[in-house]
Amino acid sequence: MAFWMLVVCAAVMAIVQEIVPGRPLYHYGWYNALDAALIAAAMYGIRKRTPGQQLAVAGAGLIALAGIASGLMGPDTQTIVGAPGATIETADFGAIRFPLDASGIPARRYGMQAIFTAVPRDVVHVTASDAKGNHLTLTQPTGATFLSPVLLMQQTAQIAGRTLRTDEFSLPAVARSVKAVYFTPAQIADMHPPGIAPGSAAVLFDMTDSKERAVPHGLNLIASGTQGNVGGVVLRPDVEVFPAIEAASAPMLPLVLIGLVVLFAGAAQSFARRKMPELAP
Repeated sequence: MAFWMLVVCAAVMAIVQEIVPGRPLYHYGWYNALDAALIAAAMYGIRKRTPGQQLAVAGAGLIALAGIASGLMGPDTQTIVGAPGATIETADFGAIRFPLDASGIPARRYGMQAIFTAVPRDVVHVTASDAKGNHLTLTQPTGATFLSPVLLMQQTAQIAGRTLRTDEFSLPAVARSVKAVYFTPAQIADMHPPGIAPGSAAVLFDMTDSKERAVPHGLNLIASGTQGNVGGVVLRPDVEVFPAIEAASAPMLPLVLIGLVVLFAGAAQSFARRKMPELAP
């Protein structure tokens, strides 16, 4: 019984990395040393083991090897944020492509040695027009996607004791720069600003000219899904959910699958042999 506990525990320590990926625990040295120790203990006196037990420990060893390699050599978990249609190059996980629509991002995707999980995240889609209703192009000179109208709100700022997500964009046609500050529905409910319905998210826009000077009436808090005038420009923020991607290293999937097949084959052989009736002499 002790042998099977060692085999199962060693395999589970690696398999759990496929089921619940991205935990810092998997990269700790002691975690991987413990997995190796369990396999070593199970292999102790291997010549005296039955063929089924030898097969089982070989399968568990393959699984543990995949887990240890991922834990010791795999990159730390990263969260990649991208705009719709963007491709983000990463040093550890290669190119991460974001579709134009959030529905095109699977909840979880398995790679050869990595697992990609969608993480719900609020972004702000901004449309702009002049006083006559003509559309104004929005650019993000400091953003990952220059022409995207979607603000990823990756920066934060401390305002009135609150940590708020921020971003900025430009309106080249009118030579204006705009800072955007995102307020969640909970923050709006706590503030009770006039003109914003409870339960609504909102964005505070702060507009400056080409010389970074404040423009008249250039500060306005606008609820998501509505429009308002900011310095003579009509802005409409729409808060949408567009997931980020959490990329985590994982045990090499083919090695884990082969190991499972070998482990179960050894277990089946071992327990079948145990149940075989002994023939009377």
